[in-house]
Amino acid sequence: MEPAFAPIFFLVFAFDVTFVVIGVGGTLSARENTSLLRFAPTAYSSMSTLPVEEDMDEEPDFSEVLQLSTAVGFMILIWSQIERNLDNCVYAAYKFANGAPLARKKKIPKAFDSKRKFLIKCFNELPLLAEFKKEGLRILAEAVLIATQRNNFAHGTLDDINPTNGTFNFHRLNHGEQTHSVVQFNFNPGLQWPTLEKSLMDLYVDSAYLSAAFSKRFLMSRK
Repeated sequence: MEPAFAPIFFLVFAFDVTFVVIGVGGTLSARENTSLLRFAPTAYSSMSTLPVEEDMDEEPDFSEVLQLSTAVGFMILIWSQIERNLDNCVYAAYKFANGAPLARKKKIPKAFDSKRKFLIKCFNELPLLAEFKKEGLRILAEAVLIATQRNNFAHGTLDDINPTNGTFNFHRLNHGEQTHSVVQFNFNPGLQWPTLEKSLMDLYVDSAYLSAAFSKRFLMSRK
């Protein structure tokens, strides 16, 4: 499928309980004194500079796109923590568990897929990691699923800020050597986020425990 190009309407930041939307020609801010994931912003600033119909009597309802933005932003923040935990395991395996010969070009891997492949080799081949093998391989398998969704969100383009029955449609450009292709996907925050959030947080906790176990086994023991 040949790529279709869509304009970028909004860049959305979600941090703590403050939402900021930067739009074409103006800004919208909303602060809600509630939990991050409740998705109930109630106060909006003037929308006079946004590209809307001149005869529109009511301000646009951005509650659904803010709900999406909160889910996407939260996932990206937590994924960064998960990948940092895996980085700790990679470093310990490389430096202290005889993993260096298993690394490509004997360099510490940087990209997630390279780190995943390196850790799989380490768990399968290094005696010093035998006690972590079962849990480590399980965490890496789950991380692949979360990473795919994270990459879709991070690199996908929103087709329309107005969802269809709560579902947002995206497309993601895949860069080839001679041509590009497009992958389409969708996400319904109200229906899909609860399950995704649980998987995300379970992986975060499990990867943190694995990182701590590696630290205790290989780093603290060296002091």
